[in-house]
Amino acid sequence: MTLGTSTGRWLGDAVVAAALMTASAAWSASVPRDLVACGEIGGAAERLACFDRYLAAARTRGVETAQETSRNPARPARPATAREVVSTVGSVQPSGQGRWMLVLADRSVWQSYDAGAPAPRVGQPVHIRKGTFGSYLADIGGARGVVLKRLR
Repeated sequence: MTLGTSTGRWLGDAVVAAALMTASAAWSASVPRDLVACGEIGGAAERLACFDRYLAAARTRGVETAQETSRNPARPARPATAREVVSTVGSVQPSGQGRWMLVLADRSVWQSYDAGAPAPRVGQPVHIRKGTFGSYLADIGGARGVVLKRLR
């Protein structure tokens, strides 16, 4: 079904009108009273002087805010992560698909990425270091590096 040119145009005009009404309502709610009062001044010179005063005050407030923001940028706090962990194996549990879950003596919990990697034995020394893309590399009991993901 196709809309006729008059129906399509009417529909388009209605959408634009609704968008403008919504935007103007939001704009009028956010416009300070002083600025609206400037617009109601009858004389052109007085109205212009009022707008100029308002604009000058707004610019200085904006500069101060920008300087404060650049001096004190808001950054989300990162959780502290160790770059290296040295411990011993507390327990090992299979986690399906040839992977295993490892609980160290310090109660941190890790899961292997490598399917088929030999499972460590309880009491073996573990040296875990930071890898790439959020992963960790573990040397367990002197064996080759195993890729791990920290769960807790």
